[in-house]
This record gives sequence, C-alpha cells and structure tokens, in this order.
Amino acid sequence: MKYIMKPVIIEAIQYDGTNLGKISKLFPDIEYYSPALPDSYIEIFTFSSNYTRDDDGRIEKIASEERGRMRVNPGDYIIKGNNGRYFSYKADVFKSKYVEYKKGKKYAGDPC
Repeated sequence: MKYIMKPVIIEAIQYDGTNLGKISKLFPDIEYYSPALPDSYIEIFTFSSNYTRDDDGRIEKIASEERGRMRVNPGDYIIKGNNGRYFSYKADVFKSKYVEYKKGKKYAGDPC
C-alpha cells in the first residue's frame, strides 16, 4: 500500500538575523539567546510547564523545565507544528516541504 501525508497547517517565520521582535510576538512561549552579533545565530529554548490551581481556583505554574534547544541561523525557518513543538529548517528544506497557506484556496486533502 502507498500513503500520502495529510496536509497540516503550521505557523512559521524566517529568521533574518534582525527580526527577534517578530519571532517573540508570533511565538511568545519560547525564549532565545542571541550572542549579540549582527546577522548571527540564535539559540531557541522551549519549555514544558506544570500547572496547578490555588485555593481560589486560579491557575499557577509550579514547574517549568527545558524541553528543547535548537540553533537557528539567519535564513532558517522556525516552525511550530500542530503538536506545539518547535522545529528549525534550512530554507531549501522548508520550501521543499511547505507552501504558503492561503485561505479559500483548495489544497489536496485540505483539513480546513
């Protein structure tokens, strides 16, 4: 038997060496380290957190541990998959796997 992968809509942004503000707005749940060199790499850290409710029913974070770390070079794409995990792809690999999603356009196996 042969199978084809179902299309999945993802969020992604290309790191250009200067757009850390846009990355932070799109993905507020990641933290990054930058060596403060122009057009340099960044390291991205993702975390998994445990939560509990206090006596008033409010949610409190009780623990946060590093889930992943990756190096992203200018030109690489950062994507957030539908499982909430982050990945980094070189531009040529990203473009071979993904096309920009446009609402209203029909795609083979479109989940929307």
